[in-house]
Amino acid sequence: MSDLEVDYADMSKTADAFRAVATDLGPARLSGLPKGAGSYGYAYLAGAVDQVVSAFNERHDAVVEGTKGVGTTIDSCRLAYQAADAIAEANLGKLLGRLFGVGPR
Repeated sequence: MSDLEVDYADMSKTADAFRAVATDLGPARLSGLPKGAGSYGYAYLAGAVDQVVSAFNERHDAVVEGTKGVGTTIDSCRLAYQAADAIAEANLGKLLGRLFGVGPR
């Protein structure tokens, strides 16, 4: 059996942090940068800048959505853990009631 330790506040804080990063990244775009070898001293560096700009902008939306998705997944897990805890607590209360005549039955 494995040990499962969950801190709901930590999970919520982490989910919020992922969503905040996604919000901050949302408007971040690389655009309006100078182009051409004359801007960077030589053609190789200009080409590298163009490649990085293109790659960043092509993957931007996926990174933002993926980051948001991590926050959503963590929240979903937290809610599932809380629901399972509530069910276990209720069932244990019923068991105690039946065994010892205390609490709900």
